[in-house]
Amino acid sequence: MKTIDVTASVVCDGARILIARRAAHDSNGGKWEFPGGTVEPGESAEECVHRELQEELGIDVRILRFLGMAEEPRPDCVLRLLFYQVQHVQGEIRLVDHDQHAWVTLCELLDYEFPSADRRIVEQWVSEGAINPFA
Repeated sequence: MKTIDVTASVVCDGARILIARRAAHDSNGGKWEFPGGTVEPGESAEECVHRELQEELGIDVRILRFLGMAEEPRPDCVLRLLFYQVQHVQGEIRLVDHDQHAWVTLCELLDYEFPSADRRIVEQWVSEGAINPFA
């Protein structure tokens, strides 16, 4: 079965994390996510992080580290979500694919509705307790 790589950027500002809500008319409309998108042919996941955050939010970032992966089986493929911790370098956030954004703490992430693959990794991070994936 075909695997499609999708990046998810965990933009951190101190103890706060940026999340964005998909517009109602989009796939997963109304659910929150870590901004990102599909890795294009010939593009590295890291290049995708930079491109997608520029396209979706108008910001430039510096990649700090790879946080982990989650897979989401679909009828015709498997989505492989690649999570990267990034630091906001420049640019004011402007919403293109999203209708709202929020800065939240790690524990507050549980108060938001995420697509299932994102939700599993959020629950994993929170359950680690003293192990902060964003340290």
